[in-house]
Amino acid sequence: MPNRPDRIDAEGGVRAWGVVAGSAVGIALGPGALVFYSLGIFLAPIAQATGWTVPQITLAVTIFTAVLIASISIAGVLIDRYGVRPVVLVSIVLFALSLMCLRTANTLMAFYSCFAALAVLGAGANSIGYMRAVCGWFLRRRGLAVGIAASGMGVSVMLMPLITQWMLSRWNWQGAYFGLGLIVLGVSLPIVALLVREAPVGAVGVPTHAIGDGGISARVALRSRRYWMVFAAFVLLSAAINSTAVHLVSLIGESNSPRSIAVLGASFFGAAMALSRPVTGFLLDRFFAPSVAAVIFSGSTVGLLMLALGAEQQLALVASLLVGASAGADGDLLSYLISRYFGQRSFATLNGYVFAGYLLAASIGPYAIGVERAHTGSYAIPMLACAALNVICVLLMLGLGPFPDAASMHRVGADTASARASDA
Repeated sequence: MPNRPDRIDAEGGVRAWGVVAGSAVGIALGPGALVFYSLGIFLAPIAQATGWTVPQITLAVTIFTAVLIASISIAGVLIDRYGVRPVVLVSIVLFALSLMCLRTANTLMAFYSCFAALAVLGAGANSIGYMRAVCGWFLRRRGLAVGIAASGMGVSVMLMPLITQWMLSRWNWQGAYFGLGLIVLGVSLPIVALLVREAPVGAVGVPTHAIGDGGISARVALRSRRYWMVFAAFVLLSAAINSTAVHLVSLIGESNSPRSIAVLGASFFGAAMALSRPVTGFLLDRFFAPSVAAVIFSGSTVGLLMLALGAEQQLALVASLLVGASAGADGDLLSYLISRYFGQRSFATLNGYVFAGYLLAASIGPYAIGVERAHTGSYAIPMLACAALNVICVLLMLGLGPFPDAASMHRVGADTASARASDA
C-alpha cells in the first residue's frame, strides 16, 4: 500500500522531534537572540568602560542589520544548494568565533567590524536553515513543529539577559561576549550537530517529490503572484509591528498612562510574542493557514487602532497583547506558507528573500515613525498608518487561495525544467 502523506509524523518519530528540539536550541543561541536582543544589556557597561556614547554603540546594531539584509539571502541560496547541515554548522562556528573576537574590539571601528562579521559569518545560523529542516520532517503537524522550534527565540529572550548579566558581574563586557561565544560552541554546536538534519527523501512516509528537492524552483516562484503577495504582506507587517514595538513605551506614556503601565505594556508585548508561537503552530495544523494569519493580523490591526486612539491603562495592555501576538506569529506563518505554497526545493532561498525585506522594513519603519512623531507631535497618524498596513496584510492573506498539492508543485517544476531544456 502506498505511503500516505499524513503518516509523516509517525514515521519520522523521535528523529523528527529531535530536529525540532535541536532547531529550538540553535535559534535560541543564534544571531537574533545573542546580537540583536542582547545589546541592551551591554549598553551601560560598554559606555562606562569605553566612553562611547549610546548612539555610537547602538549604531552597531544598524550595521549588523544592514549587512544581514544582504547576507541572509546568500545564506538561503547556499542552504538550498549544499544542504542545511554544512551551512548551519560552519556558520555556528564562525558566529561563535566572531562573538569571541569582540574581546579584542578596543576601538569603535573594530567594534563595528565585529558586528558586520557577525552578520556575514552568522547568517547561516539564523532560523531559515532550521525551518527548512523542520518543515522537511513534518506535514500533518508541521505548524506545531515550526512553532515549537521558533519558541527557542522567546525562551532565549527571557533567559539570556540573566545569563549575560551574570557574566557581566564577573567579567568586563568583552569577557561576557567571549563567554557567549563559548556557550554557542559548547552548547549550540554539539546539539545542532547531533540532532538537526534534513529528512532523507522517501524515508518519512511521503512521496519523494514532497520533501527534499521537491517543490518549485526559486526562478519559478519569483514569477508567482502568490510569492509576491506573501513577500508584501510580511514586509508591511514588519514595518507596522516592529515600528510599534520600538516606540511602544513612549506611545503608551503619551496617552496619560503612568510609566508603570507603559513598561508593563512592553512586558505584555513580549509575553504575547513568546506565547503566540506554539499557539499559532497548533492552529496552523487545524485550520487554513492564510485564514489563521488573517485573524491574527486583524487582532493586531485592532490593537494598533486602539493605540492610535490613545488607549489608556488596561486598554493599552490589551492593545500590547494583540500587537505582540502578531510579532510572535510572523516567523511561524512565513515558514509555513513558503513550505506549503512552494515546497522545500528553494525554501531557504525564498524565505531568505522575504526575511531580507522584513529586516529592511524593521530598520526603516521605527525611524519613519520617529520623524512623523516629531513633525506632528503625536503618534496618532503613524499608528493609523500602521493599522492601514495591517489591513493590507489581512487582504493579502485572504487572497492567497488554496495550497497546491505536492504532485502539482513537482509537475510545475518538471515542466519548467523541460521548457528550459527545449529552448536551449
